[in-house]
Amino acid sequence: MLLRHIVAFALLATSTAVWADTVDVNLRSHGIQMQYGFPVNEDNPEKSAFHAGAIYNSDGNMIGEFGVLFKKLGSNASSASTASHTSSSMFILDAGFKGVAVNTKPTTASAIPLGIHARFSSSAIPRYGIAGQYYYAPLILTTSGADRYTEGSLRVEYEVTPYTIAYAGYRKITLGYKLSPNVKLDSGYHIGVQVSF
Repeated sequence: MLLRHIVAFALLATSTAVWADTVDVNLRSHGIQMQYGFPVNEDNPEKSAFHAGAIYNSDGNMIGEFGVLFKKLGSNASSASTASHTSSSMFILDAGFKGVAVNTKPTTASAIPLGIHARFSSSAIPRYGIAGQYYYAPLILTTSGADRYTEGSLRVEYEVTPYTIAYAGYRKITLGYKLSPNVKLDSGYHIGVQVSF
């Protein structure tokens, strides 16, 4: 039985097929984020994907999430050719929503923020990219007395291999209240890696 699993894994690892599942882990001095993504439709993995994940930091804040991302709703590519090769700049825009559950020392809350993801890579340095995301939930989409949820991040990426991206970035997540100060759930610089398989 174990031999069958080892052989199956070896075949998958050496296959030239395109796999759409991703594992993303990033660390900062006081926290960790882990995410797992997988396609909604295995036959067309580039259209949409589910993602689930969690953030934990040393302040005792924990955020769990599960969402869907609709991919390449907007994209723009421009090509540049030289005598030796052709390369292209690429801008991609995705959009989606997710359910978020927050457990923090002062309170617990949940939200359904709507968001966008954007990524740009240049033909001059094709293995590098800049990516960002922003999610927002107004009062109608939050619970437990919170009147808004905001999450934003920006990162610089480097394609180590076609299936592995290393990155460094900044993330800030807050939960807003009308009659009390905002609760900063997570904020700071981080480094991470995203692996596709």
